[in-house]
Amino acid sequence: MSLLSNAQNFTINDGEFSNIQGNQYKSTTYNFVLQENINQKLAKKLNPDLSAHIQADKECLEGTRIQIIEKITQWVMNREDDTAQAFILYGAAGTGKSAISHTIGKKFKKMNCLGGFFCFNRTFHGERTATRAIHSIAYNLGLNVPGFAEALIEVMDKDPYILSSTSIKENWENLVLKPAEMVNYSDPLVIIIDALDECSNVAERGSLITALTEEAHKFPKNYCFLVTSRLENDIVDIFQNCSNAPRSEDMAQLKQTEDDIYRFVHHRMEYFIRRHSLHDNHCKALAKMAEGYFQWAFTVCNALHQINKPGANLKKKFSHFMTLGPNSIDLYSLDKLYKSILESIFDASDEDIMNEYRKAISQVLAASIPLSQVSLTSLKLAYGHLHGDQYGKEEEEEDVVIQYLGSLFIGVDRPNIPVWPVHTSIRDFLLDGNRSGKFAINLVEGHTILAVGSLKIMIKKLHFNMCNLKSSYVPNANLPSEVVKAITPELSYACCFWHLHLEAIEPKQVSYGFGQ
Repeated sequence: MSLLSNAQNFTINDGEFSNIQGNQYKSTTYNFVLQENINQKLAKKLNPDLSAHIQADKECLEGTRIQIIEKITQWVMNREDDTAQAFILYGAAGTGKSAISHTIGKKFKKMNCLGGFFCFNRTFHGERTATRAIHSIAYNLGLNVPGFAEALIEVMDKDPYILSSTSIKENWENLVLKPAEMVNYSDPLVIIIDALDECSNVAERGSLITALTEEAHKFPKNYCFLVTSRLENDIVDIFQNCSNAPRSEDMAQLKQTEDDIYRFVHHRMEYFIRRHSLHDNHCKALAKMAEGYFQWAFTVCNALHQINKPGANLKKKFSHFMTLGPNSIDLYSLDKLYKSILESIFDASDEDIMNEYRKAISQVLAASIPLSQVSLTSLKLAYGHLHGDQYGKEEEEEDVVIQYLGSLFIGVDRPNIPVWPVHTSIRDFLLDGNRSGKFAINLVEGHTILAVGSLKIMIKKLHFNMCNLKSSYVPNANLPSEVVKAITPELSYACCFWHLHLEAIEPKQVSYGFGQ
């Protein structure tokens, strides 16, 4: 009997055994490793902003915005020759554009039809530029579209100067359009750009909008582009004069918005309803008063959950907020609500309190990337020690402002997570003195604290061999953990961004204290 009579799935060629399953495994493993290497190469070359991707906490509440989501879905999936390849969803601040874009993004990601996603945000103005958006979208496409990564690498290898170009048009054509033309892929693909109006460089923003509108038709027909934006003047001008008009939808014209806001409010108020503190009719009244502004309803719900003063009566707070509803003639529909919330927390007649408020919030808004309360306080203390004011005192080491602003800012409930406005309209309100009045914030104050604080922290904490490595000739497998221990977030921030804050202030504002 043959020793190999029961063996299966192998062949013998010139005395060499070849196991078919083993070869398949090796081939699969090889392909996986090859793709991993390609992805790593793309990440290294393009430096994508992964934090500008879909955020689960920004999605619509399930069961809301059904009609517009279905309309966009049909537009993506049914690609006919005469169908526009760009779709602009526009509307005022606070109407829920971003929630729709994040929901659409998640839906198409599950369907393997998401080409790329990038969310602009003025809070991250130092990182989320138009060029970074294109690089991130190209990276997304490399991950999501078979063959795109190889085509993109071929383009970059052929012309290594592409990545150094400052031209938005060149970046778009070389990193997105050209590889798309090289790949044979026919499944529906949507590329989503959220909050385009928050691209802070107006010239770059204009170039990106032009590329999107004028060149969308050059892509294969299965590619389409969804953009959400406020209609700033420069954006309107480009849309009105473009030769290939995109499809568009006005948030103000969406149906069932009041019903959707009611569902959201009822969901957020379940705790109060169970306790009989509020009732369903309160939810309906609030939804009606919102006048289509999801952000207004969201902020009221947050404010009702905040306990800012002892003995505050929930129903009285609710009644007060109901007097602050937006209306169609208001240019800035959320301002009254924001001002009322600030007035309920801070005594504007107390100059000490207002000084604390202005210093804290100016730091938050001036920061190039969001910082935690711990980092903000450390930078403020460093600034205070240099100038010999009250920030050098032991009792001032805890934040006394940000922790009370949970209805307006993210990250206030824990000291070690980044803090930023829950919505861009809050930032806009605070930086416009005509709108925010006594609560107005001057960014120069924040830049001064961050510039001086950063310099002081670097002078004090930077030294040779920060991670206390025993030898520079020996590999350090645990180096990332050593970096975390040795370099605090505020020191890392100071090293990366001190120059940006220094550029934003006058020399005299930083020279005091460094003369010696």
